[in-house]
Amino acid sequence: MDWHSHPYLQFIQVMEGKLEVDWGQGWQSVKSDQLHILPPGYQHRLRSSTGHKQFGINFHSKHDERGLLKRLLEQFTEPCIIDNSNPPLDRIYHIDKLVQLAAIDLYCSLIASSKEHEPNQRDMFLAVVRRHLKEPSDVELWASELAMSRASAQRHCHRIFNCGLAELHFEQRMRHCADYLLANTDSIESVADEYGFADSTCLGRSFKRLFKMTPTQWRKRARQRSA
Repeated sequence: MDWHSHPYLQFIQVMEGKLEVDWGQGWQSVKSDQLHILPPGYQHRLRSSTGHKQFGINFHSKHDERGLLKRLLEQFTEPCIIDNSNPPLDRIYHIDKLVQLAAIDLYCSLIASSKEHEPNQRDMFLAVVRRHLKEPSDVELWASELAMSRASAQRHCHRIFNCGLAELHFEQRMRHCADYLLANTDSIESVADEYGFADSTCLGRSFKRLFKMTPTQWRKRARQRSA
């Protein structure tokens, strides 16, 4: 990645692999379980020869009323790398406090932005799972289409829908299938094939899990109500 800078304080925890960062003093290695801390405004560049997984926190660019960000910026005035896997004893309390501050800031950020972004995120999640209603569950694929990691996609899905991606897909699939049953006179076998089930037995079992009745009973009840 070319030279660039951020207007915010950034923490990057390398979870797997190795990341290399250069903030003007040559390439520095950030290994697994190490924490890279970068103050705002520092020009830097990144690379990884092996690939890596990371967890990052980008703090607010404006100070908060409680002074959490101010305290962090006073502590970290230049880039550094901290070994967080086996820190010296005199750093353990210090690092734990930093993690607490980071978690508080991240939590507050998510709460503050949830109302603003939730409607768009809700539509985005529904659009993705509805594109695959006739296919088996594939959380990895849906997460990639959402441009999220699997863990992030699951977390946001639980926040918005109170269920995971697989359950959301299942519910949407069954509800669309139920509507199809009432709008068409196709056989149950044809409906099962239309929605990607191996056979009518598989469809019936899944359908009953959500609606507490079979597809045939669903159709019969709808006809009785409309008679």
